[in-house]
Amino acid sequence: MLSTLLLAACGSKTKTEQKSASELIADADHFQVDTIVADPADTLVSSSVDHVLRHYPELYRAAEKAQQIYSKWALQEQQTQLKTQPSLLDIRSILTELLSASQQREATSLPTGEGRGGAQLLDSIDAAYLHLISEAPAERKTDIGHSRKAFLAYAERLQQVMQALPEDLRERYSSIVALRLQRLLQEQQKLTTDN
Repeated sequence: MLSTLLLAACGSKTKTEQKSASELIADADHFQVDTIVADPADTLVSSSVDHVLRHYPELYRAAEKAQQIYSKWALQEQQTQLKTQPSLLDIRSILTELLSASQQREATSLPTGEGRGGAQLLDSIDAAYLHLISEAPAERKTDIGHSRKAFLAYAERLQQVMQALPEDLRERYSSIVALRLQRLLQEQQKLTTDN
């Protein structure tokens, strides 16, 4: 299951063409896709990012569902009292980074954390959860197991968001996610050595 999640984000390209927000909106308008109409109070990410997302209904819905699953995972991490930072993988900050880079026409690829792909990082994070479960006292094992399950559900949602993105943004998205997964893995490795 994890091996199919998040393609390996190789940083071999040093330059990639990034579309601006107006170009993304123009592409959606060209295909006469219905946009999502929402009240200004219904902000998913931010007004500027939402403006782009609403021109891609499938992407908007995928991001909306990912945000719901993220909230469950972050709450579970808090209840489990693990000292990781789920905020590293918040879909809102991922999309903000992705779309703000395209708005600025940033054309550089992100480093991918020692060249490790998303699937390998997910396997390592999953192994870290399993290690925490094996080392935890009996009364904490279930809570950590719930955190692991919530993380895996969120990882699947991140993949669905990538599939809903316009194709020319997918490589950058996977690079952003891989870099953040690398940071989360480093935090989890600290937890396993501290316990």
